[in-house]
Amino acid sequence: KPGDTLILDDFFNIKAGASIGFPSNVTLAAEYGGGLNITNTASTDKPIIFLGDGNTVDNVTITADGTPNTGFDGQKPVRGEDFHPAKVFGVFNSDGVTVLNSAFSGNVGMFLDVRESDDLVIKDTHFEGGFYQVRLMGTEDTFISGSHFEDSLGDGIKTERVGEFGAQRITVIDSLF
Repeated sequence: KPGDTLILDDFFNIKAGASIGFPSNVTLAAEYGGGLNITNTASTDKPIIFLGDGNTVDNVTITADGTPNTGFDGQKPVRGEDFHPAKVFGVFNSDGVTVLNSAFSGNVGMFLDVRESDDLVIKDTHFEGGFYQVRLMGTEDTFISGSHFEDSLGDGIKTERVGEFGAQRITVIDSLF
């Protein structure tokens, strides 16, 4: 329910295509190394978890088991061969989403697919692998700090237009690419 905190105290498997939606103002947190392992990601390109207004992801580890290894050194990665097209989090028309102290790994299509959502905050988070690690489409006022982006097959942070509007007012500080 809005205002609740879901605490992961272990590692849980979720299959791609699960389509889990969170209501507004919910926190997904982990303790004792808890997190989510995404499996069977070659079959879908839809987000697995949809975040709502004011959601927070805190201290969660996301892995993508069974995806191709990171470290691809070619020029044009092939979908389904070099990465699986699944997206972990979809943030669509949801403002004020925050991702803190989390870790994402595995060669999936995207870890965070953010569309027409304002006031996104990403702090102290590690991204390893993935085609696009974070995609910002038609967003405003994104703040990214203290984060590490490595071994992306495409872009660590990808910006795109929605209609005539692109991503605007993005601040990235104290981060490593």
